[in-house]
Amino acid sequence: MLVFSALLTALISPLGSALALGLAALLLGLTQWRKTALVLGLAVFGWLVVWSLPITANWIQAHVSRDHAPVVSEEQIAAIPKAGAIVLLGGGVSPPTEARPWPDLAEASDRVWQAARLWHAGRAPLIVASGGHDPATHTQSEAEAMRTVLRAFGVPDSAIVLEARSRNTRQNATDSAATLAERNIRRVLLVTSASHMARSVSHFRAVGLEVVPVATDSESIDYADLRRFIPTASALDLSARALKEWVGQIVW
Repeated sequence: MLVFSALLTALISPLGSALALGLAALLLGLTQWRKTALVLGLAVFGWLVVWSLPITANWIQAHVSRDHAPVVSEEQIAAIPKAGAIVLLGGGVSPPTEARPWPDLAEASDRVWQAARLWHAGRAPLIVASGGHDPATHTQSEAEAMRTVLRAFGVPDSAIVLEARSRNTRQNATDSAATLAERNIRRVLLVTSASHMARSVSHFRAVGLEVVPVATDSESIDYADLRRFIPTASALDLSARALKEWVGQIVW
């Protein structure tokens, strides 16, 4: 199931779809459909260029994040209603490997900082760190890696509960709900990236939890000049992640 999900995600991405269509154009070029192959090849090139533009990446990222503005100021944190627990979703910290025996802070590591801020502000007494791992590639779960970073932000072990089995957002919700049910907790502050929040809220509400979204990690490429129209690898990556969330919001 995870392999199928990974393949589907690859095909959704601009690069994956471009490679698949590019292969189709190549195969057509080996037949009598050479003009069709040329047209398809040019279309694939244009498709890849469009999604590699910072202006396009910023647009699609803003679209998937539009309903969940990041909580930034201390005043906003203090205004958030209290809950039984903070649920911190994985995806922001890469767990240790044999070659790298420490957690690696990724683009979305703001999530861990946001959860620590909420705990220090007294918004909830507990943080549920949710995220598993592939034992073939990592020596620790995402939940354990996030606990390491939470400790660095001053959160004690007594305030951290690990949910270290889940491998995707749906499992984050079901496994976290089971962990919370053991403690009779139904209301949670859900912490994840702004672009990931809409899909996450749907999954968590579907398992019967009362969810207060606390978004963070609003991504953009901050060019205000003509560089917005120059293709970059970082823009292509940002577009791919936003498209994944957009499709996820539609199919859920």
